[in-house]
Amino acid sequence: MKTNLLLKNLIDVLFILMIAGIIGFLFILAFGVFNTSVGNVTANSYEDFTDLPLQYWIAVAVSFLTYLLMLIALYYLKKSARYFLDNDLLKEQVISNLSKSGVLLIITAISTTISYVLIWLTELSVGTLSLNYGDNLFVPLFLGIVGLFFKLISNTLANAKLLKEEHDLTI
Repeated sequence: MKTNLLLKNLIDVLFILMIAGIIGFLFILAFGVFNTSVGNVTANSYEDFTDLPLQYWIAVAVSFLTYLLMLIALYYLKKSARYFLDNDLLKEQVISNLSKSGVLLIITAISTTISYVLIWLTELSVGTLSLNYGDNLFVPLFLGIVGLFFKLISNTLANAKLLKEEHDLTI
């Protein structure tokens, strides 16, 4: 029971932090606070942003949409988390929400990879490409694995629910 409560609380905290992150991004965008570093591109003024190539802006847009998709995936997981406390996992809402969360996390992994490739192409076109071993590869891979795991759990719970219904009918 403590593990279920800890999981639910961590999901809630992550959801709140991601909402704060999106509000922070909109605050930076709306008020023109141009002191940021995205994709190894540092910009301190408006002119620095206007000189960036189109691929960079597409990568930023894809990254923002990816963030929104991940937030929605986390929302579906958050909706399921309240059932974790009761150990009532065979509800249709839990199965559906875990499946939706899994699909969105898989799409997030693909979108993150696309964003990284666009930033890589931007660096290549500017001539500042450098090869380094970092966590950029691990993030989309991990998101894809977690998404597939949620899909697997969803399918397993759907099969368990079906078996339970069949068992209840035979008694």
